[in-house]
Amino acid sequence: MAHGYTLDNAWVHARERLGQLEAHFDPGSIRHLERLGVAEGWHCLEVAGGGGSIATWLSQKVGTTGRVVATDIDTRFLDRLDYPNVEVRRHDIVDEALPEAAFDLVHGRFILMHLADRDRALRSMVGALKPGGWLLVEEPDAASSLPDPRMSGAQLFAKGTNAFNKVQIDAGADVHYGRQLYRDVRAVGLVDVDGEGRVPVIHGGSPGARFWQLTIAQRRDMIVGEGLLTDEEMSRLLALFDDTALAAMEAVIMSVWGRKPD
Repeated sequence: MAHGYTLDNAWVHARERLGQLEAHFDPGSIRHLERLGVAEGWHCLEVAGGGGSIATWLSQKVGTTGRVVATDIDTRFLDRLDYPNVEVRRHDIVDEALPEAAFDLVHGRFILMHLADRDRALRSMVGALKPGGWLLVEEPDAASSLPDPRMSGAQLFAKGTNAFNKVQIDAGADVHYGRQLYRDVRAVGLVDVDGEGRVPVIHGGSPGARFWQLTIAQRRDMIVGEGLLTDEEMSRLLALFDDTALAAMEAVIMSVWGRKPD
């Protein structure tokens, strides 16, 4: 698959990183899922399910009469889910077909930004919806990733954020894709399309801070190797995330939803 995903689940700290991601971002995702009315008996598809927290939440909401299919290109963490109404599939959203008109809900978070052919992936997700089914997709836009300028280390934080974004862009990711998401969802034939952006706070010692500490650490060799930060700067940057004085805005997380016409 042609993508810019560089944060391999085989990394030694990958499960902890995903756990912190879930703690940081799940509340916002769940709020939108609840708004869409996920309920007993629904059939749901979780694309790029990662650590499985949203698949687990969905399994509890749909109950014994519903089902959840959770996919990923690397299912090592999803395979640990042990719920009778959850099916795990190793799946490439770009190159492999999804079941047609099979789901009441399709959800994907932080996946389209990594794909060269995101339009194909989005249309595949829409094709998997039953008539009347809901799509919810969530993607970041790094435009709001800014520290409190009064914070000690603010300049280093900004430099480190820019360095991380550069290596991600060089790998093929679009770190600003969130601003395009609403228009793209409108273009695939859904109705009742709407969206919302949310900007969580990153503060020292929080799940969000630990998530970013691990995420940047996973790309440390590339960032330092390209001369974007010195090794000493990288060490100081990672230490910032443990500092209780850290206060920064997260990337804006754009959540966009729409319904397949009946």
